[in-house]
Amino acid sequence: VVNATINAVNLNFKPDNIFVESKGVVLSNNIKLNAIIKNNLVPPYVIEDIDLKLKDLNINKFTEAIKEFESDLYRSKENSTTAENIDVSQLIINNAKINADTIQVKNINAEDFSSTLSLNKEMNLDINDFKFKLAEGIVNGSIKYNFPTQNANILVHMKNSNAQIMADTLFNIQNQIYGSVTGDVELNCNAKTQESCTKTLTGNGYFIVE
Repeated sequence: VVNATINAVNLNFKPDNIFVESKGVVLSNNIKLNAIIKNNLVPPYVIEDIDLKLKDLNINKFTEAIKEFESDLYRSKENSTTAENIDVSQLIINNAKINADTIQVKNINAEDFSSTLSLNKEMNLDINDFKFKLAEGIVNGSIKYNFPTQNANILVHMKNSNAQIMADTLFNIQNQIYGSVTGDVELNCNAKTQESCTKTLTGNGYFIVE
């Protein structure tokens, strides 16, 4: 069960589109959502535009919720012969913009997150041009995920991040590395589960400490 409270929803139905405005709290994240949905409520469901603003984007809580959802879905399939799969192929997102004041991933805290997102009819999820401030520097990149193959590709560029903060945060190495870090990383894996991603992980990268 997802912990969510919707404080306000406004739906404006037009001949071609449905305009949605909403505010609420999802997994302890305050959100403000504006969306334009095609007024044709038969599959595939087409979302023309999404503008999502969050005060705090806690990826850890979203990851935990997804794992719980997958477990609940598996149990429902085991206990019912009529359980239906969530069919991502019935959803198309042409354009989505996501902005957050702060973002937390594992034990990493960052600021000023922004990204665009799309999901096409071939079920390719593209998270493009993500950007955030981390350890006094800038991180940007992209994530591509194919739902049928479950293959994920991640490109990350880091510029002028504080080496001491990064070493302490990521590797618990304190007061041994100084300067600023700049580098690029490309990773690929089968992202069905965290374990499968670890086993199939390939990629390359480099970092320069100045």
